[in-house]
Amino acid sequence: MERTVDALLKKLLDAKGSDLFISTNNYPAMRVDGEIQFISQYPVKRDIAHKIYEEMTGMTPEEHMQQRTEMDLAYS
Repeated sequence: MERTVDALLKKLLDAKGSDLFISTNNYPAMRVDGEIQFISQYPVKRDIAHKIYEEMTGMTPEEHMQQRTEMDLAYS
């Protein structure tokens, strides 16, 4: 079953990018050859950002914030 983030990761890999940036109410972006490029013409809605976070961590952002006061996610 394909995760929500997989389509964005595929675009990142196809472009030979190094970083994927996903933030609520912002356009998803990637770093390619040191330059930031936007991947979509639509900003990431809160529910989609939360779904991606849950797919990657197994917990909701709210659960994470109960344990810590900030969040920055790396996936490899």
